[in-house]
Formats: sequence, structure tokens, C-alpha cells
Amino acid sequence: LSEALEDLQDTAKGQRGFVVVAAAASFINYVLSPAVVQLAKIHPNIRVRLCDETTAGSCRRVLSSEADFAVTTLFQDVEGLDATLVLTDAYGAVFSTNHPLNESTGPIKWSALNPHTVVKLDRSNGIQALIDMNPKLMRKSQEPVYEVGSMSSLFPLLVRDLGYATLPAMAAQPLINAGLNFRPLQQPVLRRNLYFVKKHGRDLSPAAQALRQSMNDALRQLEHNEHIRLVHAK
Repeated sequence: LSEALEDLQDTAKGQRGFVVVAAAASFINYVLSPAVVQLAKIHPNIRVRLCDETTAGSCRRVLSSEADFAVTTLFQDVEGLDATLVLTDAYGAVFSTNHPLNESTGPIKWSALNPHTVVKLDRSNGIQALIDMNPKLMRKSQEPVYEVGSMSSLFPLLVRDLGYATLPAMAAQPLINAGLNFRPLQQPVLRRNLYFVKKHGRDLSPAAQALRQSMNDALRQLEHNEHIRLVHAK
């Protein structure tokens, strides 16, 4: 009985518990992973599961209570979910140092991409869906067009000069770190919005609240990037 009471007290204080978070892969890499490291120092008995999910998958997990919260792109309000904008990042073109686009040193117009081969993410990924939904970015059919199912599949194709990809700045960061180039895109400027999403009417558990606090701390510690704007990190 004494041990059971101690466990309840630990949970109430956020010292124990199990948290499941669904999020975009780039947000996991650059925000949630550092947040979990920080959380482990403060609350080593809180267990965490990070799930790399699409927008639809993230919403499904939160609605079904499989995940405590999510950080994802939203295209519209979803019934049963509360959403708070966390950050926005601008789209850019990503390509190798040998690609013809490398001749440009500044922002690139979307129209300047038309002659070149594109490597796309699957439309189930919110990154690609935002592009496909923008009427100003509708373009003529281009051949060949290559499509991959995940971010990890982009690098081996781009580094071999197969083409370019269009990605938000945070999502592009691993490819930039690996030696590829990033040029912001304009006319139009397109930005991805990432939202903190939780189930409507449901409070976060103490453990989930502790992870969210660590997440907000990690957001504030992000290295300055002119293409990423922090919106909300209380």
C-alpha cells in the first residue's frame, strides 16, 4: 500500500509515467529528441515513445488516445482536437553541389524549378500535400518525376544528382548537414505550420505536461535560423 501511494505521488508530480507523442520526423529530430534528453535528467522514471507520423496518422493517434499529444501539420480544423501553432518554416529547394540550381546564390522562384527533375515525397506526407494543395504551384506534368515514401530516401537520390526536392527548412536540415544545398523559394513564399495537438477536453497527464515543458525549452534553445519562426513556446 505504501509503495502504491508513493507511485501515485510520483505520477502526480510528473516523476513517473509513460508518454506517447506523434510528430513530424523533423520535429522529432530537432526538438523532441533534445527535449527527451532534458526530461531524462529531471524525471528519469518517465518513459517516452516518439512516433514518426503523417498528419492523418498523428490526428488518428490523438483522437483514439494512442498518443498524449502530437506536433504536426494541419490542413483544416479537426473535430475533437485542440491545436496551437508552434512554429512555421519556409520551403526551399534542396539539391547537390553539382546541380545546375547551385549557380544561384539567393532565393529561387518556383517557376525556375520547372526545367529540372523533381524528387517528391508521397502525398500522404504533409510536406508534399501543402505543395499540391497550393493553386499557385500547379505545374505542367513533368517527366521523369521520382517519388519516395520517406525523408530518409531523399538523400541517396539527391546526392547522386537525380534531381531536387522542395522541403521546409527544418525538414531539410539533415540534408543540409550532410552537404546538400538549400535555397529559399519565393513567388510565392510557402511556409509549413506545425501545431501542438491534443484531444479536446482532455488534460495532459503530469508526465505529458513535463515533456511538453521540456519541448518548449528545446524550442527556445533552437539555433537561430532565418527560415524558421518560433510562434508559441510557453
